[in-house]
Order: sequence, then C-alpha cells, then structure tokens
Amino acid sequence: MNQVNRYNRQELIDGWDQELLSDAKVALIGRDALANDCAVTLAALGFGQIEIYGHGIAQERDFTQGYVHSPGRVRAKSIAEFAQKINPDVEVRAHNIDVAKGRNVTLIGDPDVIIEATNNPISKLNVLEYAADFDIPVVSLVASEKVSAGAVYTLDSSMEIFQNALFHDFFGEPQGVIPSQFIAGFGVDEARKLVMPLEREEELEDIIVYNLESASRFDWKRNSPLTSTDISDLTVLQIGAGASGNFTAKGFVVAGVGELIIVDYDVVEDHNLNRQVFFHNSVGHKKSEALRRELLRIKPEANITAIDAKVDLDSDYLFEGIDLVVDCVDNHATRALLNYLVNEYGVPYLSVGTSTSGGQVSTVFPGRTACLDCQTGIDDMALASYNPASCIYAPDASVINTNKTMGSALVGEAIRLANGKDPLKGIIKYSTREDLRFGVFSMQGGCKPRAHKSDWMEKMGHLYGEQNE
Repeated sequence: MNQVNRYNRQELIDGWDQELLSDAKVALIGRDALANDCAVTLAALGFGQIEIYGHGIAQERDFTQGYVHSPGRVRAKSIAEFAQKINPDVEVRAHNIDVAKGRNVTLIGDPDVIIEATNNPISKLNVLEYAADFDIPVVSLVASEKVSAGAVYTLDSSMEIFQNALFHDFFGEPQGVIPSQFIAGFGVDEARKLVMPLEREEELEDIIVYNLESASRFDWKRNSPLTSTDISDLTVLQIGAGASGNFTAKGFVVAGVGELIIVDYDVVEDHNLNRQVFFHNSVGHKKSEALRRELLRIKPEANITAIDAKVDLDSDYLFEGIDLVVDCVDNHATRALLNYLVNEYGVPYLSVGTSTSGGQVSTVFPGRTACLDCQTGIDDMALASYNPASCIYAPDASVINTNKTMGSALVGEAIRLANGKDPLKGIIKYSTREDLRFGVFSMQGGCKPRAHKSDWMEKMGHLYGEQNE
C-alpha cells in the first residue's frame, strides 16, 4: 500500500479539494481559548496560511486555555507555535497587534476568510466593517464560561446578522474551555465552507448558540443554571483515545477532572494526524500513553492513567470506582458491550459518534434514561456491522471539526451531571449540512427490560470471542 498522507481521511469525502484549503489564507483574530482552538483546528485541517492577530504578553504560565502560555511570551506567538507543531505543512504566523485599536485592522490585508474570536465588540465592529468594504467573509465567535455563540457574515447577510455578530453581552467575559472548544470546531467548519463548500451544504442564516445552562442547550435561556463547573470529584473512564477522544480528554483535564483513565489498544498512524492533534509527534506510539503524555505537558498536576487494552467481556475490572464511562470509539460492537456493562454496574455513560457531516452525543443513566440500545438500536447495529482492522479502510471519512465539537458537547454533559443536573433524555445532534445545525432529539418512553446476562451473551457474545459464563 502506498504511504498515506495526513489528509487521507478527509480527501475521501466526496467533492473535497485539499488544494483549495492549502492555497487559502485565513486571518484569525484573538489570543485566548477560542483563538487557541481555532488555530489548532485550522492547522490540522490544512489551511495553508494562518495569520494570527492578538496582542499581549502572558503574565504567568497559563494552562487555563487548554494550551501552554509561558511567562513573558507573546500570546499570539505561543498559539502560532503550537499550531505549527500540529501541522508543519502549513504556514502559521503571529502578529502582536490589537485590532480593536485605530486602523490596525487594515494590517489584516486580503485573506480569503476572517475568524474573529475575541469577546470585544469593538474589535468585531472594526473587522466586520473592514470585511464589508473588501468583500471578505467573516466567522464571528464568542465564548464565556458556560455559553458560546457564532455567526457567519458575508455581503449577502442582513443588517440584523451584522449587529448580532458583535455579541455585545460577552464583552469582558473570560473564555471557558468547553464552550470555546465547542464553538471553535463549528466555526472553523463554517470557514472551510466559505473556502471549499461541498454539495448539499446550506448557508448559515442565524446565530448558533451553545448554552450549558439551557435545558435545550442551543438557545439563550438560562432555565437550567449551573452553580459551578467543578468536576474535581469525578473519576472518568474514557474508552478510546482517537479523534473525539483527543478532545474529550483535553476537555476533562483542563476542566479539572479528579481522575481520567484512558483505555485504548491502538497505535498512532499518519492518517490520524488530520484530526488527532495531540499525536503530532507520536506516530507509531500507543495512543493511550501518547495522549497522556501530551496532556501532562498542558497540565502536569493532572491525574491521568493510560491503559493499553481492548475492552472485552473480561473488562469488569475497569469499572471499579468509576463515576462516569465515556465512549469515544468508532465501532458499534464496543458501544454495544459498553452499554451492557454500564447497565450491569449502574454507571452513567456518555457516548459520542461522528461522521463527515455531523455527530451525536447520547446520555445513558441506568434507571433514569433509556439505555443506548433503546435509544439507537446499538445491539442490532453491532450485529449488522463489519469493523475493518484499521480505520483507513472504513467507508466514513473523518475530520477534526465534528470530532472537536461533539467531543466538547460530551464533556459539557459530564459537567452538568457532576453539577447534579438531571441527565438529558434525548440525543444531541449536529448536522453540518442543514441550516439548523444543532438540536436535541427527545427520547420518549422508558427503557425496555434489560435482557438477562445469559440472553444477551447468546445474542451478542460471538462478537467478542469466546462467551463467558
């Protein structure tokens, strides 16, 4: 087999033209969490020229944004250096410039697209007016500790979109890790559509909101407020360290999880690099340990355990002392087994799945929500599917954007559960090709009586080798 390049997975997408992205120039405005996550995502996706405009010097070693800023370093330069490590094939440059001041905005020049990722409405106004004068599309993003939002502005947009894209209410708010990570994945995908649109992708005509304090998650209402986002008492078992697993793990660690146990038996391959950003220097290494090592660079005091193992019928030992199970795998058979095991042990379970054009997050809380089989028919899906030895042969391509956004949504649900909130009785859905990008699909009714262990083994056991009594 010929050597596989880092863009192999996304180049399998019908209509994908990597050369268009490689030739594209994007101006990224910002210096905080949003700019960090946008820069990493842009680099991994393969935008050829990334110009970062953000002012200020890091005053202390800063882990709160999810990446390291060392004291005395220009913040924009720190962001650019990490993004460059993610993908040496692109050009990332930093400019210590405050776009909110005077005519500094003219220094942006003529990029193909601008991502404005600050919480400063003056910066946004300057960028939007400049973009309107020179017909440059803008993706405007904001984030706070519990809410993030985004809008796309082009010359065809209404004045209402122009005004709403200023996001005045976010001025002065610190950018939270999970809302920033969520909206950055979405925002970079919108930038990609402006440069390289695919068939059947509808233009965004409204504001997108992600709100951890909303019962519906995707509106402005604070009808389910959080008293804190503390998850320091949580012990999380994460199965899978790949595409979405990179971002769930980073989200948990930076949000301050008490203990994170990462289980994966796979090895990093070249074609993982377009979306599994923490493996930029780990090709050939075991994923679980490589992810642990990189996350400890971000937060050395984090409590992270890496286990090189495959989940099977003998994995009972993994569930001892666990508060939450997280599934970041890419096959139905493992999900079906995890669904069975969490119901056996009564452990809450969050499952994330992604595709080229979207993704979903399901919540399973034994005794309080439907199980994953009742929600999605995972057992029959596992029986009907064939899982290749390597994802390079899989029919569904994978990109960073959906994995980042939905991995973040999963961590958001974990924060809510740790906050004592009721589990979501529905599935969070993301569709990149529809105008209504996000929503929650309610699950009506209860869970069917769980099959006796011997019945489940008779039906499913052959998927996992020899059946255990």
